[in-house]
Amino acid sequence: MNLYIQKNFLGVTILLTGVITLALTWGVLWVSRPGAPTPPPAVVAPPKTIGGECPEGTRQILSGKETYKVDTEKYLDPKIMEISFDPLDVKRGETQIVTVKVHNPDTDTVTNNHTASVSYLMDSGQSKTFPLSMILANGKNEVQAAINDIVTTWQGSIPNPDTHCVHYMATVIAANDNGEHKVEISVR
Repeated sequence: MNLYIQKNFLGVTILLTGVITLALTWGVLWVSRPGAPTPPPAVVAPPKTIGGECPEGTRQILSGKETYKVDTEKYLDPKIMEISFDPLDVKRGETQIVTVKVHNPDTDTVTNNHTASVSYLMDSGQSKTFPLSMILANGKNEVQAAINDIVTTWQGSIPNPDTHCVHYMATVIAANDNGEHKVEISVR
């Protein structure tokens, strides 16, 4: 009886395979016959852009000024405390103002070794570094610390030469006589 079921199943399988093959062949011949209507050509629309710059689906970036507080348990000298981008969603050809606050513990004098800069990784794959200028140096009022602590504020107007549709990564570096602190920000 087991042999009977196997032969019957094999016969049904062969019959169904033949019917499906015949139907597909007839369908292909019917569609490709002379005089058969042809479907209209597909219309491919250009990708939609966000604000005229980035293809739809790449990213949506917050608009306006964004400020990031930097927190670390590790003792750093200098220590980047805060980074602001205005506007965050800067377009190609526009200017972005970057402001960085840096805590300089155990420092009572600002020297030429105190610096700050920002580097961008852009859609072109290139990285470009821009120096920031110190606009303010405060004593103990800014940070509850010893008298010989200084908080410096750095700022720069950065011309944006590229888009930030795929890559939007900024690296901020602050340095003083005692070392440097680097913070990487990747906007998503």
